[in-house]
Amino acid sequence: MRKNLLRWGIGCVALAALGLALIFAGGCQHQAVTNVPAGVTVNQVQAWDSAVKDLGTIATLTHTAQQLVVTLNTTTVTVNGVPQIVFPSGAAYNATLTDLARIDQAQIEASEFLKTVPQNWSADTKTKIANYITTITAALADATANGLVGVKNANSQAQLQGFLNDISSTANLISQL
Repeated sequence: MRKNLLRWGIGCVALAALGLALIFAGGCQHQAVTNVPAGVTVNQVQAWDSAVKDLGTIATLTHTAQQLVVTLNTTTVTVNGVPQIVFPSGAAYNATLTDLARIDQAQIEASEFLKTVPQNWSADTKTKIANYITTITAALADATANGLVGVKNANSQAQLQGFLNDISSTANLISQL
């Protein structure tokens, strides 16, 4: 029964993530830009807009990954007749939650910074955001190297890795602006 509950829970999280990805993908197309601020190009406005959207995607993916980690910490599976927690508390669990929190914090700070420079993707803005992306990338590397080892179920491990890969891909999109 718990094994079925785990599959159901993981399936629901996966469907929710897919739905969010489709929603965000639909919003990826740029609208015609009007009322461009003085001294700012249309490309800068579009890059700023893309960064805001991508940071929102990172926020959603990180939140979903956090929920998955907490769920896996309370979910058991039976292996060879012995029930065990999928992602037991300990160093790997704590490191994963800490790394996801670091990603979340960097994303929040980057989003707050972009609010102070509306529609302006200047060289200074790009450099500041690149620093936040470096923090996100470092936390992702740590979560991948240290956190995933604690997940005792291959499917759950792959699902968490998928979220981390999606966050990384989105961070790379921002880096390419």
